[in-house]
Amino acid sequence: MLPKEQFIEMAEKYMDMIFRIAFHYVKNRPEADDITQEVLLKLYNTKKDFENEDHIRHWLMRVTVNCCKKTFLSPWRKTEPLETYADKLSFSTPEHGELFYLTMDLPRKKLMEVK
Repeated sequence: MLPKEQFIEMAEKYMDMIFRIAFHYVKNRPEADDITQEVLLKLYNTKKDFENEDHIRHWLMRVTVNCCKKTFLSPWRKTEPLETYADKLSFSTPEHGELFYLTMDLPRKKLMEVK
């Protein structure tokens, strides 16, 4: 388990990134909030020794994506339009925000039909 001070520092630093990844996948604020909480709990309880900041960031991204994929298995999933929460998202630079919105406007990938 991480020391409390180290966990608080990491949680404050990466919480927004985790939420943005989760919201991108699930398109639903309550589920994105739940995923963010789940990922932060996994970070708090991890016994993993991180080599550097990049290692922490990549680990958090992978854990977040895996938690998001788990939510797709639920038959109770709902989605909400991004515009509902767009004004509440924050980005480190205007370019990151612009890239996020351009990415969100891309058409969804359709599954191939099995013949």
